[in-house]
Amino acid sequence: MIKKIVVRACTKDDFWWVLELLKQLWPKRNFITKDIKKTFNDAFKSSNQYYFCANIDENIIWFWSLNIKNWLYAMWKVAILDELIVDNKYRKIWVAKTLVDFMIKFAKKEKCVCIELECGAEREAAHKFYEKYWFDKWNWYFFSIDLE
Repeated sequence: MIKKIVVRACTKDDFWWVLELLKQLWPKRNFITKDIKKTFNDAFKSSNQYYFCANIDENIIWFWSLNIKNWLYAMWKVAILDELIVDNKYRKIWVAKTLVDFMIKFAKKEKCVCIELECGAEREAAHKFYEKYWFDKWNWYFFSIDLE
């Protein structure tokens, strides 16, 4: 039986849990701990970036990172979902709806008109997850410039 889930704002002390979740999501990625820790900690200085975790007991089972952007095209605020990671052990159970509901409530409280995200074309299971929980797939165009 699943115990109570507690959703809360992350703290800097959650870094090691979040790093483990990132490694589950991208197992072939070589994370440089000091660099990712700096990036993680820098987010706490931003007034537009939010990190949330969900715990069962002491274990973080879910992490999401969200930026609030003032977007002229939308004529309002838009929530940009940067990361959403659920621990592999909890992906097939009921926690997803609870967590997506929390995310939607938070974005509405921040007066956002929508939540947007990018998801790699190869991540078909993730696409199905997002479509199941009300996200509309509206394009496949992802562009970037490598600055290094």
